[in-house]
Amino acid sequence: MLQFLSQVVHNKLTFQLKTESHAFKESFWGTVGPLPTIAFAVPSLVFGPSLGYFYAEKPGRAWAGIGIRMLGVLAFYGAYIDDAIVADCFDCGYYNDDSTDDIIMTVSASVIIISAIYDIATVKKAMRKKKADMLQSNFNIEPSYFADTKTYGFKLNLRF
Repeated sequence: MLQFLSQVVHNKLTFQLKTESHAFKESFWGTVGPLPTIAFAVPSLVFGPSLGYFYAEKPGRAWAGIGIRMLGVLAFYGAYIDDAIVADCFDCGYYNDDSTDDIIMTVSASVIIISAIYDIATVKKAMRKKKADMLQSNFNIEPSYFADTKTYGFKLNLRF
């Protein structure tokens, strides 16, 4: 009877599982779709690749990717403001070497793009891992011998 119930639960979970391809599409189109619009280009690069992780119920991984890309955006705009606005203030007597700002902008743009590509490329693997975790049995009842009391009985194993 218990084996039958376990099989029914397993079949029900298998039927309701989310797909890897849908998680990939969430990340890919959430990133690439809004890129042609100027207003949504930066938010789509920051948040778009993480949509598949939210779909895969991995919010920690999604927020980590968003944080990395947000730091990249802040570094990029900080260097841009320093390069474009502060460095042009010749009347202030302030001189700034533009090459440092250019390097920071290049590195931070690379971090944003590499992080976005990595998140989109690895979302299928995260979805597979989530599905495997869901399909594992969370409890098991088995006959057992208890040596300390020298009796037979049933042992319940729970997995969290």
